[in-house]
Amino acid sequence: MKPISSIRDQRGVVLVTVLLMVVMALLIGAAVITANTLEEHMAGNSREYNVAFQAAEAGLRDGENDVANHTWGPDFSYSPTCAGGACALPPTSTEWWADTADFSWGAQSVQYGAVSGVAPLPGPISEQPRYIVEKPLPVPVVGAVEIGEAPPPSQWAYRITAVGFGDRGLAGAAGQTSVVVQSIFVK
Repeated sequence: MKPISSIRDQRGVVLVTVLLMVVMALLIGAAVITANTLEEHMAGNSREYNVAFQAAEAGLRDGENDVANHTWGPDFSYSPTCAGGACALPPTSTEWWADTADFSWGAQSVQYGAVSGVAPLPGPISEQPRYIVEKPLPVPVVGAVEIGEAPPPSQWAYRITAVGFGDRGLAGAAGQTSVVVQSIFVK
């Protein structure tokens, strides 16, 4: 018969057990830190996108107000090169703002407030939103006109495209967050 082990024979078991528990705690802690860092980046990116989206919406409303206040009209001189934000219909099916080879938001668009005179947007944006107005197309008259009635006034459909920027990165930099929004404005 073997004698029962004494405490002297088990001295290193506690040390090994404690070390394994410490390693497991460190691994769990590292996983939690990694997950928190990832969540913080996701929240920051979401905020950045929302800031850029809100700025783009403000630019779009500024462009619509400029069209509504007769800054732009069907007889305005729309440029085939989109100079000054007044764009003739694009020569190809690619929209002006999507043609990165021939279009620059900085040079060929209108900055927020430049025409309307509204104050620049405050807050965390790297640059003010910009917009372009594309040459309007006539909207067909819907419905019948009775004899002796005046026809309804002509309406025109303007395509307004705006871009807003977030607060990270330098203006025009590759890492800068930007959001493009578009509307058809009939007047």
